[in-house]
Amino acid sequence: MKKLLMILTIPIFLTGCAGLGDYQADLGENYQIFRSSADNVKITYNNDTENNSSYQNVIPEKVIAVNYNENCIIAKQVGMKRNEENPNSEYEVPDETDQNHWIVEKSTTAAIGPLNEEEYNLKLDELNLDLELKSVESFR
Repeated sequence: MKKLLMILTIPIFLTGCAGLGDYQADLGENYQIFRSSADNVKITYNNDTENNSSYQNVIPEKVIAVNYNENCIIAKQVGMKRNEENPNSEYEVPDETDQNHWIVEKSTTAAIGPLNEEEYNLKLDELNLDLELKSVESFR
């Protein structure tokens, strides 16, 4: 019996638990970090809070750093590209050479970006934002 139980449970450990690292983290005013895989991390907005069912993408994947206050969300995002190791796959991988910054004004749900680092810093000064980016994992 022990042998049979072991044979039945080993495949579970070998395949892992899909979705174990998935999460959503609240950023206030119906915004959230939405992580559905290691590379699919984005900022979404729920415009149907009554049914909790209508999410709109605000900042595309892969968001790697974020912070927020009552008025704005700031984020750093790495673009995605076709997997060069498997060109026939539709799965995209992060492109570390394509880094962008975003600013979301919560009152308008408008995302300003993608911005390069210089544009981003100028916009932070213009909006008088004193926020530092933090790893998305710190919001988990």
